[in-house]
Amino acid sequence: MGSAVKVRDDYSAVELRRLARVTKDVRQSGRLLSIAAFLDGMSRADAARIGGMDRQMLRDWVHRFNAAGPDGLLDQWSAGPTSRLTASSLATTPVNVIAGVFDSASSRAWVRRSPACPALNPEK
Repeated sequence: MGSAVKVRDDYSAVELRRLARVTKDVRQSGRLLSIAAFLDGMSRADAARIGGMDRQMLRDWVHRFNAAGPDGLLDQWSAGPTSRLTASSLATTPVNVIAGVFDSASSRAWVRRSPACPALNPEK
């Protein structure tokens, strides 16, 4: 059986609760409250339940907390894939769609027809 993960000791449970109260990120707040409960002596399973997670997830967040402090408990979203369009083609795409440049027989299905917009109804 593995040993328990040690939580860094430069933050007390009271300080973590204070940080949880003032943070604007709800997920970070729940993680801070879970770690505070664990520091107060609550079992790992019960402390994890406070933050809406399981014991393993709490363990992972404690590792991130130990490495980066409270800021390590924020979600780290990636920027996503880079655009395949060049800046010039991205700038002209809406103009081309409205003008009907892409309105050929092969791509006609994705051009929206609307009686309110004559630019999208070239046959009228």
